[in-house]
Amino acid sequence: MALPASTPAQRFDREIDVISRLHHPHLVPVRGSGIEDGVAYIAMDLIEGLPFNLWMDEVGHDPVRVCYALEQIARAVDYAHTAGAIHRDVKPGNIIVDDNDHAWLLDFGIALDLDKTQQLTITDEAVGTPIYMAPEQARNLRDEIGPRSDVWGIGVVLYEAVCAAPPFTAFDPILVLDAVCRDPLPNPRLKRPDLDRRLEWIMRRCLEKRPTDRYPTARALADDLERFRLGQTVSARPPSLVRRAQRWGQRHRATTSIIAVVVLATVVMGAWGAHEWHQRWAVGSPWPNCRTAPSAGRSSFSPATCAALKTRVSSILKAWPWARPPNST
Repeated sequence: MALPASTPAQRFDREIDVISRLHHPHLVPVRGSGIEDGVAYIAMDLIEGLPFNLWMDEVGHDPVRVCYALEQIARAVDYAHTAGAIHRDVKPGNIIVDDNDHAWLLDFGIALDLDKTQQLTITDEAVGTPIYMAPEQARNLRDEIGPRSDVWGIGVVLYEAVCAAPPFTAFDPILVLDAVCRDPLPNPRLKRPDLDRRLEWIMRRCLEKRPTDRYPTARALADDLERFRLGQTVSARPPSLVRRAQRWGQRHRATTSIIAVVVLATVVMGAWGAHEWHQRWAVGSPWPNCRTAPSAGRSSFSPATCAALKTRVSSILKAWPWARPPNST
């Protein structure tokens, strides 16, 4: 049954419910909450720092410092996942970085509580910030929204922080969601030619369209960010040739259909040609012009030339079993 859309009061109650049970070095601790003179409030520690979007401009989009900050966020997100909460809105505006590069994750107001069977949003309502929403969030595939949706969000923040622009943008939020679901990931090396291949692989794994192709946990992502920062080999790898072909086919369905028809026609014609060859060989003459009169304006091989040519072809065919005529030795 569809539930009423969430209200500010419901979001407030949910955030209190979620963050009151989360205690992590990179989550801002809650000291109290309540309602005073009709105004709801949450008392939290004061964090002196910059929002992530301003901080990354200040550090010049340095990949190592960015990875250090997002490694911390990924570990905080993984902790929240183990506690049964999915953030669903990881974005620069919900991250603060202090002068010591200590990162803090904020705002669990639209978090998904895995411990509760009812949610505060209606079933056809996509929740989150379009630029940072995973494809399954954009389509509101509730059965697929999970920890890997937050991995996508961290991946978008990483892409934006390193390349100075988010991967999917448009003037209309609907167009953004469509791009998130359909468009291939823009090559980050086109925006930053000096980008380390390992970091590119990390980005690409975070931003796979299918959740099952992403990092299985935010912790696995954090571990790879740490490996990159320390100059070690990362677990992420470039997609295989088969996977790249699958993606190309999904993006160019019409062209793929035409190629499939051409390939099928080639196979059929090849099979027919092989059949004809075998039939001619069976009656003793795969070379029609050897035994028929020459057509006007055409030259004809002599019987001796045909015999020599046939012997040469036979010796070649012996090296290719798939092309060997029937009953040949």
